[in-house]
Amino acid sequence: MIETHRYLGLKFSVFSINELKQDIINNIHTRAQKIYFGYSLTQLPWIKTKPELFSLSDQFDVFVPDGKGLYMYLKFLGFKIGDHINLPDLADLMLRIADENQFKVFLLGATEDVNTTAVENLSKMYPNALIPVGINGYYEKEDEIEIVKKINLENPDILIIGISSPKKEQFASKWRESLNVPVIIPCGGMIDVYAGKTKREPRWIQNIGMAWIYRFIQEPKRLSVLLKNGFSVLLGFMPYAWFQIKILKNKNYSIQNYYKIYS
Repeated sequence: MIETHRYLGLKFSVFSINELKQDIINNIHTRAQKIYFGYSLTQLPWIKTKPELFSLSDQFDVFVPDGKGLYMYLKFLGFKIGDHINLPDLADLMLRIADENQFKVFLLGATEDVNTTAVENLSKMYPNALIPVGINGYYEKEDEIEIVKKINLENPDILIIGISSPKKEQFASKWRESLNVPVIIPCGGMIDVYAGKTKREPRWIQNIGMAWIYRFIQEPKRLSVLLKNGFSVLLGFMPYAWFQIKILKNKNYSIQNYYKIYS
């Protein structure tokens, strides 16, 4: 059974990988919709600059620490935490489940060419999964109703939203009740990865919690923002949260406290 708790002011789910896998399969069989989401260390400063991202995502259902660094930090602080899986690996898991059960997967995001290439590549990698032509992520808000209609016409079991934040969170939150899709995963740049446009970081880099540095190398346009966010968390929030929770025993300390965001 998947449990969800609030740590550092954010929701995180506790599960074994087998429980997670069974949860996904059950949702598809029963058509009980869930949105699977995750936070990373470099996203945490966005609570001040992009507060909408957190208010929207707080309505989602299953939450993972998106990166080994945040997972290890939660364990270090003494929070109850289960098996670890990041969003890219969760998307891969969903594709394997689709292949094993002949489920249908729909891709929303990236450019039209990249989306098409990703569909072709995934259809070869997972021949038993049903992966129809997807929809690119470069659209206007007035196009969203037609996009929802097209997705529902395909009647997919899994929707992978490969769009940048906060656009993917906005789309998932706004249209979840209109989408006839039981499993939704907003997961950023994974469609680019499936198309071969970008690469996942090596597993050993993931294991030491430094995947964000590898992404900087591949996406230099994001370098300044991600470096700023990364170091502000490493040198600011993380040590201060440790002091509050481990020394002062303030188990309710949150990132909202740190950035002085009050509802």
